Amino acid sequence: MTGKRYDLNYEIPAAMGANYTSPVATKGQERQYNERNVEVVNIDLPSNFLTGRIPEDIVSLRGLVNLNLSRNHLSGKIPYGIGAMRSLASLDLSDNKLYGDIPPSLSTLTFLSYLNLSYNNLTGSIPSGSQLETIYNQHPDIYNGNSGLCGPPLQKNCSSNNVPKQGHMERTGQGFHIEPFFFGLVMGLIVGLWLVFCTLLFKKSWRVAYFRFFDKITITDWPLVVNMIPFLKVLSLYNCSLSSANQTLTHINLTKLEHLGLSRNYFGHPIASSWFWKHYAWLDGSLSSGNITEFVEKLPRCSSSPLNILSLQGNNMTGMLPDVMGHINNLSILDLSNNSISGSIPRGIQNLTQLISLTLSSNQLTGHIPVLPTSLTNLDVAMYFLSGNLPSQFGAPFLRVIIVSYNRITGQIPGSICMLQNIFMLDLSNNFLEGELPRCFTMPNLFFLLLSNNRFSGEFPLCIQYTWSLAFIDLSRNKFYGALPVWIGDLENLRFLQLSHNMFHGNIPVNIANLGSLQYLNLAANNISGSIPRTLVNLKAMTLKHPTRIDVGWYESLTYYVLLTDILSLVMKHQELNYHAEGSFDLVGIDLSLNQLTGGIPDQVTYLDGLMNLNLS
Repeated sequence: MTGKRYDLNYEIPAAMGANYTSPVATKGQERQYNERNVEVVNIDLPSNFLTGRIPEDIVSLRGLVNLNLSRNHLSGKIPYGIGAMRSLASLDLSDNKLYGDIPPSLSTLTFLSYLNLSYNNLTGSIPSGSQLETIYNQHPDIYNGNSGLCGPPLQKNCSSNNVPKQGHMERTGQGFHIEPFFFGLVMGLIVGLWLVFCTLLFKKSWRVAYFRFFDKITITDWPLVVNMIPFLKVLSLYNCSLSSANQTLTHINLTKLEHLGLSRNYFGHPIASSWFWKHYAWLDGSLSSGNITEFVEKLPRCSSSPLNILSLQGNNMTGMLPDVMGHINNLSILDLSNNSISGSIPRGIQNLTQLISLTLSSNQLTGHIPVLPTSLTNLDVAMYFLSGNLPSQFGAPFLRVIIVSYNRITGQIPGSICMLQNIFMLDLSNNFLEGELPRCFTMPNLFFLLLSNNRFSGEFPLCIQYTWSLAFIDLSRNKFYGALPVWIGDLENLRFLQLSHNMFHGNIPVNIANLGSLQYLNLAANNISGSIPRTLVNLKAMTLKHPTRIDVGWYESLTYYVLLTDILSLVMKHQELNYHAEGSFDLVGIDLSLNQLTGGIPDQVTYLDGLMNLNLS
């Protein structure tokens, strides 16, 4: 989702959530958000034709910051548990047909700074609370157009029939029903974090402790507590506002612990006296800053060290990767993405004979891609300043994922890439690569081929002809030429075909209509001539509003799509929009603009009911 406004005629799905990375209407203003601002989570659907109720499940989106459903035709009540959306800062439900009471839990949203419930059919007393009073003082029109509302801060007094139930309980024929969220909140305040840990002490059969979002409760001696739970195998303390990890433990009792997750706690420098480095196989660390050189040099490097998974993504770490990185012998997964690490990738990394996944994307690394460990299956070094040629031998015959996009790689794709028979995703987009593609006989498992925004040339790549597993081809913005091959209609699993901004000529192959799974076709800005084939009506995926439901197996089994960003570019309403992988799978469109097409528009196009975008300009 991009935050653009479209005319929609659907009901809101039962469960929804999105990360907005462009203009967002929040707090009554349109603001611009950078795509890397992962802290901002928004749903922005104003001025459409949405009907039905706001789903109760929406309250499970605890990280939602902005919710704007204004100027629609929504009915029903505001979800009673809306107070569970603890991160909500802006809520706009104005100009709908909502009715009933304003949920009392709304007054518990401590981060809420903008509220607009005007012009609905809401009734009853307005919940009291300093947060809502402050918002009303700043925006006294937030309750306008609700004739049934009464009580402070409004001048209209409430009769006894208008007063809502006391507190956060609803009386039913069976007694009192306590909203689960408030029950948890009260119990958390009474019992606190210690009771949770103590429960684990008595329940020794528990092997996993998973604590997330402890309402920002801070506990400074948490290592002493968890050290008394000897049977733990997995401990995840994600986003618990822990301030320190440097306690010295005289005896490590967690002999079974395999995975320790401490991400998003923003420790200062948990290096000097941290107790966990020498003991745990999986460490998801959390630093507010730090020097990667100093950090790595203090890690255990002996062959007996159990550390095999190290994730330090998004910690704003600086410095260069030292050569000793190649001596952390048992490391199998290394994720240092989204930092400010500079310098080159150390050559010693090829000595990590157990490494299967290397993620260094979104840093400031320079230099060449070195020879890789033979064990490697996943490589993600996207979005920084790597240059030079691709290695003549990748050195990793089992590579399944290669993401080298948004760099400065030059030269040609080496022929050795044909040896990668397990390759599933090849993303070399947005570089300076040139020449023709290697004439591989086949890559039987290739699913994503992303080569856009380079300088490739030659006719339509023959290496694709027998790669029947392909679902996504993007050759756009290169220098390919010649006629589109007839055999393109044999790629029966193809769903996305992007060939725009090249020099292809000739007619659109008639048998392109054999691609029953094709849901996005982009041939824009070429020299395509002739008429639009009437057989396009056979593109079955374009007749459905949800084409991925034709065969969802590939989508459900896809574990790598989250690595992709901006893989689909779409011109809609005179604007070029970029979609990441997750957002593109529901997109249906045809773009044949900027060509030499003649003749009429076939009437059969009207049968493609699922089309979201048709560009023939």
